[in-house]
Amino acid sequence: MSLLDHPRVHRLTGAVVAASGDDQRSSVDVDASSGWRTLEQLICVIVLFLLGWRMMVKGGLTVGYIAALLLCPIWIGVARRYRHGTLLFVCAGLTYLSGMALTAFAAQDHRHAAFHDILHDSSLWIGTLAGVGVVLWARTILNLGWIGASFGVGMLLRNITHPDVLAPTNMWKFVYSLPLVVIALAIVSGRRSKIGSVVVLLVLAGISAALDSRSLFGTLLLAAVLVGWQLRPRSGAKPIAWGWTAALVGGLAAAIYNLATALMLDGALGAEVQQRSELQVETAGSLILGGRPELAATLALIRHDPWGFGVGVAPNIFDVMTAKAGMIKINYDPDNGYVERFMFGGHVELHSSAGDLWALFGIPGLAMAVVIVLLAIRGAAQSISAREGNGLLIFLVCYTLWNLPFSPLYSSAPALALTLGLALSIGPPRFSQDLPGRGFNWTNSS
Repeated sequence: MSLLDHPRVHRLTGAVVAASGDDQRSSVDVDASSGWRTLEQLICVIVLFLLGWRMMVKGGLTVGYIAALLLCPIWIGVARRYRHGTLLFVCAGLTYLSGMALTAFAAQDHRHAAFHDILHDSSLWIGTLAGVGVVLWARTILNLGWIGASFGVGMLLRNITHPDVLAPTNMWKFVYSLPLVVIALAIVSGRRSKIGSVVVLLVLAGISAALDSRSLFGTLLLAAVLVGWQLRPRSGAKPIAWGWTAALVGGLAAAIYNLATALMLDGALGAEVQQRSELQVETAGSLILGGRPELAATLALIRHDPWGFGVGVAPNIFDVMTAKAGMIKINYDPDNGYVERFMFGGHVELHSSAGDLWALFGIPGLAMAVVIVLLAIRGAAQSISAREGNGLLIFLVCYTLWNLPFSPLYSSAPALALTLGLALSIGPPRFSQDLPGRGFNWTNSS
């Protein structure tokens, strides 16, 4: 018998061949897993870009919203593993049902809501929440730089190809500012550089002040202070609770508002800004009411009928007259075409995200605005108290808190989705066991 025919040699050869086969299968499995992860990341980047781009299909329905909804089976399971993720989506669903119920009741004294209008308002709200889900999912497979940059580039393309009607008057304010802020902060925050974030925020604040973007100037300045505050020397004291940090944010916001008002009225930000600010203060008694007379109209409408209008419902003549009466009380002339064309031109637009939520969904809409405020502040305050707050998150939270009272829901929706998606923290280990931490989480990022 030759050596090659010996039974032990046969068994040894078979074992070697089997082991070689296992290695090959393992290599194939690794390659397949790596290939799937790359494809998953690519899909995520594309959908984030589409959400920022807002390319319309019909009414308010966009390609990004459709893609986000198709991915619902993927992100819905991830979303519930974030703190208050389930609360957010349940409240949003109940809010929408309230709006549809109001639509049915409004038929008694308002024009019947057209399908196009219902589709527009429904797409805006449902698509925005789907966008939140995509961002939550993205955090498990992408880092912050990719998330913010993908979304920001989409926003920039949207603003360039479909500029606001006011864009010719101020290209920085209405076209470039927000997308460039998001992209720049995403890049520097992705590198975990707080000093870099402070520098970027201050530079962009200076540009905004020079180019007559007053609200953005104040928002960037507040974000710079909050990021910079985390650079203070460490002490042996116990970290500040997030509730106290939230109170600090409120105090700083009030201080910066007063500082910005003083700078504007003193002419430090230019003669044109000074002149307009003085006129607004003299007319309405404050810079906020003078710059946002829609607030007076919103309060008058809420006092007149606190239940709201409903999804897709157009105002009637009594609603328009009530809003005008509220604006007259702050010495604003409502008979200039703006109220009829923009605010009530076949729909209700109160130039306030919170006001629009009330108009669409009634009192539950206002409750939803409170939920958004609490979740945004909690996310930012927790990260700041742990000295892990990045510039993009803090700016977005400050920006969203401004938009809720002072900017339309439609224009605020992209930033709102990105804010909520970044603000929610990952839950306890038992709820986040399949969130492997390979993406962005503000609790371990700075």
